[in-house]
Amino acid sequence: MEPRMGNPVGKELHLRMDHMEEVRVVAHALSSDVRLRILAMIGATSMNVNEIARELGAPVSTTALNIQVLERAGLVSCEMQPGTRGAMKMCVRGIDRVHISLSPTPRGERRVWECEMPVGCYALVGGVQPTCGMANRNCKMNADDDPRSFYRPNHFEADLLWMRAGFVEYHFPPADVPLNRVDFLELSFEACSETLGHNNRWPSSIYVEINGQRLGVWHCEGDFGGRRGQLNPPWWDATNTQFGQLKTWRVDRHRTYLDGDALSNVNLEKIHLNHEQDYIRVRIGVQEEEGHTGGMNLFGDHFGDFPQGLILRAGYYTA
Repeated sequence: MEPRMGNPVGKELHLRMDHMEEVRVVAHALSSDVRLRILAMIGATSMNVNEIARELGAPVSTTALNIQVLERAGLVSCEMQPGTRGAMKMCVRGIDRVHISLSPTPRGERRVWECEMPVGCYALVGGVQPTCGMANRNCKMNADDDPRSFYRPNHFEADLLWMRAGFVEYHFPPADVPLNRVDFLELSFEACSETLGHNNRWPSSIYVEINGQRLGVWHCEGDFGGRRGQLNPPWWDATNTQFGQLKTWRVDRHRTYLDGDALSNVNLEKIHLNHEQDYIRVRIGVQEEEGHTGGMNLFGDHFGDFPQGLILRAGYYTA
């Protein structure tokens, strides 16, 4: 039975490793210098078998066999046309690019597991330096600029927290999904830099780690203000930090992306998801860099512009 070739898109052929026979046939077709010369020869125009044989300086029978191999791989299309001495076989290259993915296509229905964590529900905090503090929808919590306030029990009520230096770590429940079918892990939250009041040009370097593996660093431009955050409660002073940017960190089987742009080579294998772990460790902190030590604000669902806390998602296939 002839193998079914991968789906051509325009003049591109896309193959994946779960269709091994297709890959084998195409790879075999491309493994001969003669066949590569034929593909180059008929890229711009169609030629009949006799013309190709003369150009190659090869017997017609040998040329015809090589063209059959290229036809079987879906790289060349041929049709019989009338000629001066009977029918002739005209050949044209049907594919300009071949893409072979070495990863098999995931099977089954695509689903997403999701868990949202309030910004105040951190499990661990460290290195906090002023300016720092927390607020909920009703009031500021505890004393401003006192790092010890981050250890008080009411931190679970926080809808906004800020610090000039330090980190917070959240323990998300393990994703209740078949981990061998996870396609990506994604974290989103709203954040910005931190200084006294606000300053739209106050750069900071904010990092994310998952299970102790640093995904990379976001270079935030400033501590944003100048207009009210869409969700800020009425009592929140207009001179304070007002809003952040919603950032999405995604780890897939190949690398890490920040808002869709490649960030690092950290992939799912490196963050070691497994069913033995009691929780998924997510740490967000300020990285000390010259000219980029402007702290961070983390916004919950009652401050800033986006009605959410920290959202962790796992995309997976059911079978």
